[in-house]
Amino acid sequence: MILIALTGYSNVQSAPQLIPRETFFSNPEKTNVLISPDGNFISYLSSVNDVLNIWIRAIGTKKADPITQITERSISEHFWMPNGKDLLFLYDQGGDENDQLFVVNRESLKIRELSPKGAKVRLLKLSDSFPNEALILCNDRDPSCFDVYKINMLTEDRHLIYKNDAQYVDFVADNNFVIQGAIQFDSQGGKELHIKEGDQFRCLEAYGIDDTRNLFFIGVSSDSKELYFIDSKGKDKKGVRKYSFLTNTTEDIFYDLDADCDLVSCNPNTNYPEIIFTYYLQQMPTPQSCKKWDVIKPRFEGQCIESISRGKKHPYWLISSSSDQAPPHYHLYDSQNESLELLFSSNEKIDQIETAKSKAYVITARDGLKLPIYLTLPSNAKTPAPMVLLVHGGPWSRDKFEYHPIRQFLVSRGYAVLNVNFRGSRNLGKSHLNAGNLQWSKKMHDDLIDGVNWAIDQQFADPAKIAILGGSYGGYAALVGATFTPKVFAAAIDIVGPSHIKTLLESIPPYWKSHLKEFEIRVGSLKNTKFLNEISPLTYIDRISRPLLILQGKNDPRVNYKESEQIVEAMQARSIPVTYGVFPDEGHGFKMEKNYLAAMAVIENFLRAHLGGHASPINDAISQSSLEIPVGKDWLKK
Repeated sequence: MILIALTGYSNVQSAPQLIPRETFFSNPEKTNVLISPDGNFISYLSSVNDVLNIWIRAIGTKKADPITQITERSISEHFWMPNGKDLLFLYDQGGDENDQLFVVNRESLKIRELSPKGAKVRLLKLSDSFPNEALILCNDRDPSCFDVYKINMLTEDRHLIYKNDAQYVDFVADNNFVIQGAIQFDSQGGKELHIKEGDQFRCLEAYGIDDTRNLFFIGVSSDSKELYFIDSKGKDKKGVRKYSFLTNTTEDIFYDLDADCDLVSCNPNTNYPEIIFTYYLQQMPTPQSCKKWDVIKPRFEGQCIESISRGKKHPYWLISSSSDQAPPHYHLYDSQNESLELLFSSNEKIDQIETAKSKAYVITARDGLKLPIYLTLPSNAKTPAPMVLLVHGGPWSRDKFEYHPIRQFLVSRGYAVLNVNFRGSRNLGKSHLNAGNLQWSKKMHDDLIDGVNWAIDQQFADPAKIAILGGSYGGYAALVGATFTPKVFAAAIDIVGPSHIKTLLESIPPYWKSHLKEFEIRVGSLKNTKFLNEISPLTYIDRISRPLLILQGKNDPRVNYKESEQIVEAMQARSIPVTYGVFPDEGHGFKMEKNYLAAMAVIENFLRAHLGGHASPINDAISQSSLEIPVGKDWLKK
């Protein structure tokens, strides 16, 4: 049953004139865009020899220069230090996600290493009160938890602020670098929100398993009198709340009955949550805003705001927005002159082509649960058309009404693309998320099949030409599709997906140790081997009868590469055909440009072979990447 339809379709470029893969999957031209603390410079990540590095340009000019020349692997994120001269950046080795912290001086271009290799670092807090220092989280002492350190950019001294023997999974600090709150898992998989009282922490709120995925810190007020956070306790949707340290009381700042809180922008001077958006099928503004935003928000009607950042010492706002057809665009708003300028697009090549419009629906699953879905069709498609069910990862993530490069790429190759927010998807209310508990390969997969059946019933999809594709949990879903419902899909593509839940849980990163009880409740217990066998595709490989492509990063810390190798080896032992590709310098997905292009070259040609859509020749995409195909590569020669 169709409940809601939002938008219509538009044409895409005709199939015979295929848009190059590079248009969709080259590195973004500019991303992770920031304004310096003094408002004089814009920084962003952009390519230097196909590797993302930090670039800087003065506001009001077009000339930009790189201040890093990293050659091995793209920088993940960067941050301005309050001194306006140094920039921090994170960088891992081969996709192992053990991000190291570095600092580069924008004038001397000198780069210094601030954390040890093999340890994972996260930035916790920067403050004008400490222009040359930062609070960081690092797990070098104990890989299973993160201690809090203060690190000095000038001396490189690192001072332990809090030794995390309590196994807290998150912290929040104020402008004085005082930790004011922490979040901890309890023995039942729930969480506790703790606040600082003197030299100790005490529990402010206890949350059951239903609320664990909806608890987040926003920050502490600039005067350290209030703590701001997001939760869903006693409600279905996430809202914004505050706690007063002076009165020991908690109250709602914003809550919506129909949609989860999606994005929060805080006042740069007070840190109060000032601009709030919600999201169900599309992002929606809320009455919680400020006068300046009320003036300019009509300029962004119909778009999704991805970020709003504002500075204390300058009048500029940096606003990032996108849509289902357009990648992120970055805008500079001068709040003094009330002028809004488009700085640049993250991908101008996409801006120059006609992309496909998505359409949003809510359908009803077989047990009555409402499922938000998105359907994207190629231009002038003769329906029913070949279709790809594109499954998101997590599974505690969600699909959105936003620009999705793989979605647009597949549509340009002649496929309808269906995205289903199956139960277990987040940001759709906690009842929707928790309906996925212990439902891997069960009702979660039923939801995907219900989405496919809807597309068939509506005559959008050709039932004989449907593929399932996804990464991480989506890769697992593809394996489930190939084993649990082998007659539904003409082909399956698994990217970094687990093949057996027992071996997955046994090989999680050490810093996920505190999540084990939650995984037990949501996924399954390591003590219940029978159940884990029951929900694992590896158990049912004899059912595989349709073509299967598996792609894996050798250094994946989340889904160990052995998850892919064990199912490939089992299929080989039974003479079941499979194509297996491994990237020795990648982790949980594809970060290197040439590897991403190689993966998509193999995928589009695999789909053409089994669904009959269009594909560009592979040419030298594989040879220029690190991709190795030890099993099942003969068809690539055709």
